[in-house]
Amino acid sequence: MEHVVIYIRGVDTLLFRDGRPFDTSGGGRAESLFPPYPSTIAGYIRTQIGPKRGGDWTGISDRVQVGGPIVCRNRQAVFAAPADAVVVNSGGRVLATRMEPSARTEDLGTNLPGGMRPLSINVSAKPAPGYSFWSHNDTMNWLAETYDTDFCPEKISGPESDTRVHLEVGQEGVAREGMLFSTTMAAFERYSFRTNPPSETRNEAWGLLCRVSIQDPAEISYSPGLFGGENRVAVTERADAWPECPRALRSRLADAMHVRMVLATPALFEHGWKPAWIDRTSRKGSPPGLDGVQLELVSAAVPRRVAVSGWDLTNNDRPKAVSGWDLTNNGRPKPVRYAAPAGSVYFFNVLEGSNPEVLAKQGWLASISDTESSATTGDVINNNRNDGFGMALWGTWSPKEQE
Repeated sequence: MEHVVIYIRGVDTLLFRDGRPFDTSGGGRAESLFPPYPSTIAGYIRTQIGPKRGGDWTGISDRVQVGGPIVCRNRQAVFAAPADAVVVNSGGRVLATRMEPSARTEDLGTNLPGGMRPLSINVSAKPAPGYSFWSHNDTMNWLAETYDTDFCPEKISGPESDTRVHLEVGQEGVAREGMLFSTTMAAFERYSFRTNPPSETRNEAWGLLCRVSIQDPAEISYSPGLFGGENRVAVTERADAWPECPRALRSRLADAMHVRMVLATPALFEHGWKPAWIDRTSRKGSPPGLDGVQLELVSAAVPRRVAVSGWDLTNNDRPKAVSGWDLTNNGRPKPVRYAAPAGSVYFFNVLEGSNPEVLAKQGWLASISDTESSATTGDVINNNRNDGFGMALWGTWSPKEQE
């Protein structure tokens, strides 16, 4: 397969629904997620490709594999704030402090599963709002532990929202009294020309970077298409590059004894927050496709789970493949699954005899989600990974016993 990097930008404001019910009755509200789930991106790309194959959707999840999305601001990659970082306003200064596994002591008591260690933090202050995303440079410095003691990431809160109020229209073409509902969508572009004060000037263009693995790159459509809900328009463009592991971080990972795994996209695991490739008893295992490294789970910082659902674009007697609508027989809703959100952090020890350098090469932004079983045949399928769930960044950490 060939790998093609594409960039998706919204021409309209875009609506990415979550799993909550919504209708046009009075008081209904629909709010957009940002970024959309990987399955939404995969469904959009495959929907553009499917008609070129005569509407044959069989096995399209394997034939068109999608990685992403990686959020971009002004064409520069940004990542979900790592969950082991807490940005606080302490004594009039805004700085980032890290949560880390507690040192082993005889007085340490915990009910965490399997002897895992709780996380501790050395400040007592409320987190500062507005740091939802981190720039590429700030994220890489955090992963490599090359930041200063007074480090504070750039404040990136995400794209602005556009809320609109609508009327439900009856069969006779007249608005129905009292039937007001609203939609809140993500605005991918904002241009402000205010010069007084200059600090209020904010020009931003947001987009989504994806890596598509496909046998024939000519099948990818670089034309406008309907993306998300409410028939909103987006455009797909060819992109130049995919984020690579920086040389300095790669050098630190090459001989690291303690590594962190940070989720760049939500991950679907068989055991909820914990991957099935980690043994429940020993807490040891190797990430998918990375047999050269053996890891031992020490601790984890996982925010509240997110619900992932959608609609099949395949016939009812076929395995679940992509998100969207069935064009032949109305399809069926996908069952709700719960994912570990982007930004979740897992702390590992590298076991003796391992080669952690593979994490910076084959493991960089590779999917570490678990496999799933076909609803009809019971066969193991890789939809979670082929859709881009669980793409991982890797960094280092220093145990307190060594400080």
